[in-house]
Amino acid sequence: MSERAVIAGRYELLTELGQGGFGAVWRAYDRTLGRDVAVKLVSFGSLADAEAAMARFRQEARAVAGFNHPNIVTAHDFGEHDGSAYLVMELVTGGSLADEQAQARSTGDGSLPVARVRTLADQICAGLGAAHAAGLVHRDLKPANIMLSGNTGAVKIVDFGIVWVDRESRLTRDGDHLGTLRYAAPEQLDIGVVDGRADLYALACVLYELLSARSPYRANTPADWIAAHLKAEPIPLRLVRPDVPDGLAVLIHRMLAKDPAHRPAGADEVRAALAAPDEVPIIGRAQFGRVGAAVSAPVVSMPSSDSPSSTTPSGGTRITTRPYSVGLGSPVSGNGGIGAPTQPPTMFDARGLPPYPRIQQPTNGIATAGLVCGILPLPPFGFAFGLIGFLRARRLGGVGRVRGALGVIFALLWSVPVIGGIGAGLEHLSRRLDPACISVGVYTHQFEARIRGDGTDVHAIVVELTTAAAELRADAAKSNHPNTAADLTAFANDLDAWRAAVASGHVPSKALSQRLAAYPEKIRQDCT
Repeated sequence: MSERAVIAGRYELLTELGQGGFGAVWRAYDRTLGRDVAVKLVSFGSLADAEAAMARFRQEARAVAGFNHPNIVTAHDFGEHDGSAYLVMELVTGGSLADEQAQARSTGDGSLPVARVRTLADQICAGLGAAHAAGLVHRDLKPANIMLSGNTGAVKIVDFGIVWVDRESRLTRDGDHLGTLRYAAPEQLDIGVVDGRADLYALACVLYELLSARSPYRANTPADWIAAHLKAEPIPLRLVRPDVPDGLAVLIHRMLAKDPAHRPAGADEVRAALAAPDEVPIIGRAQFGRVGAAVSAPVVSMPSSDSPSSTTPSGGTRITTRPYSVGLGSPVSGNGGIGAPTQPPTMFDARGLPPYPRIQQPTNGIATAGLVCGILPLPPFGFAFGLIGFLRARRLGGVGRVRGALGVIFALLWSVPVIGGIGAGLEHLSRRLDPACISVGVYTHQFEARIRGDGTDVHAIVVELTTAAAELRADAAKSNHPNTAADLTAFANDLDAWRAAVASGHVPSKALSQRLAAYPEKIRQDCT
C-alpha cells in the first residue's frame, strides 16, 4: 500500500509497525479526532474461504469494539476498504514483552525479576478474567501480543485476531491449529474444547519464559513443539531458576497441566494465588517468634501474712524473687534492678575468703581425643591429635603415649576406606554433573514421548531419529568421560542404522533392536 494512504477518508497511514497473520498494523492519524491510532489491515484474498475469514474478522471486531478494560487494547472503529478489512485501535507506544525480553537478553541472561513478573502476571490475568467473563478467548497469547503503555507501563493485551467467541458459532474449521506453537495449549493441538483455560496455559508458558529465559520444553521444530505440549513434562522451573518462590513455581506448573481440568478454574483464581504471600522457609527445626512479641516480666511478690518470711538484720521483711524464671538477662533484685544481688545479705564476715583450688590440667586430653577420633571415621583428626598426644605424654610407656599411638594406628586403618569412599563419591558426582548426562537425561524423556506420539508416521519417525542421533553426538562431544562419550556415539550410530532401515521400508534386525533397547540402561549406568 502506498505511503500516506487514507482509509475510509479518515485514517491517514503513517508508518508500518509490524506484520503477522494475514495483514499488518500501521501507525495512523485520525483526521476527524486529531489523534494517533493503530490500524490493523487484513486481506483475505489468498484464502480459499475468504467469506468465512471475513465473517470471523467482523465477529472479532464487534467483540473487541464492544469491550472496554484497562488491560485490553481499546478498539475504536472497524470496517472494509478496497476488499480488505480494517480495525482501528488505541496506539500503544511502550513496546511489547518481547521487546523487554530482548532488552533483558542484551544486558544479562534474559530473565526478569520475580517481582516484575508477578506484576505483569497480575495485570494480564485481570484482562483475561474480564475477557473470559465476556465470552472471549484469546487463543494466541504470547509476549509479542502483550504490550506496555508508554505513559503508565500498564499491560495491554492486543491482537484478538483469532479470538473465539464461545457464545456464538465457531468459525474455524475442524483440525485448524490456530495460535503460536510455542505457547499453544494441548487442546488447541488436539480435538478438544477450547475455553479460557487455554489462555492460562499460554500465560504459564510466557511466565516460565520471563522467569528463566527459556521455554518449559526442549523443542525446535513444529513436530517437536506439538509432541512436547501433548506428551512431555515441563522441566521444573526451580531447576533452572532456583530463586523462584515455591508458591509461584507450583502455580505455573498447575497452569501447565495437560488436562484443562487440572489447571486453575479461571484467571481470577490465578490472581488470588499470585496475591497470596509465599511461605517463609523453615530452617532446620527452629521455631521463630514474631518480631516485637511481648516478654513477660519476672514475677516479684511480697509474702503474705500467712506465708513464712525472712527478716533482715534491721527487722524488715525480705523480698522474695524468682530470678531467671521468665525472659533473658541477669537475675532481678527485689527492687527491680538488673544485675543486683538476688537477696540482700543478712550478715557480714570480715575474714578473707580462701583461695580458689588449683586444678591440675590433664596431660592426656589430646591423646584421648586422638584415640576417640581414630576409633571414629575421622582419620585426619585422629592422626593429628594422636601424634601430638603421643609426643606430649610425660611418661615413657604411660597411658598418654598408648592412647596417642592407638589413635594414630586407628586413623591409618580408617584412612584407606575413607579416602576410597571420598574418591568414589567424587567420581559419582563428576558423572552425575557431566554435561552429557544432564542433557541426555532431559532429551531422552521427550524423545521417547515423541516417538510414541508419531505412531506409524514413517516420515515423522525418520525426522525424530535424525534429530535424536544429532543430539546424542552433540552430547557426546560435551562429555568429560570417554566411556560415556563412546556409548553415546555408538547409540547415535545404531539410531542412524535403524533410521536407514525404516526409511527403506525394511524391518530393523533383531540384534540392532536389542542393542538400542540396552543403550538407555547402559548410559544410565555410565552417568551414575
